[in-house]
Amino acid sequence: MRVENDKIEIVSFPGPDRSVTLEGLKSYHVSNRRYRNRRIGDFLKELHLTEGRNTGFKKILDALEANGSPKPEFETDEARSYFISRFYIHEGFQEVPQKEPKRSRKGAEKGCWK
Repeated sequence: MRVENDKIEIVSFPGPDRSVTLEGLKSYHVSNRRYRNRRIGDFLKELHLTEGRNTGFKKILDALEANGSPKPEFETDEARSYFISRFYIHEGFQEVPQKEPKRSRKGAEKGCWK
């Protein structure tokens, strides 16, 4: 997992099952019944973070839309050796660069720094 100023990126190895197409990822239409990381899935189900009913993509998209956040990006290669999920920051949370405050020059003018 990598947290950057403008996004969160999650990398998973191995990638998705062969039944998940690159076109499906781009259009957010994914349906898969074969689980690649069963232990992780069981752990997340126990924490009530997943259901195990193949509803993850819809839940992610619905939550981001309700929040007004940008749509995520999903990436894999032809060999399905990795899977990357990118979640971009909501524009309302982007930092606005602020001007540096003016500093007093009183001591410098009196020659205190010799």
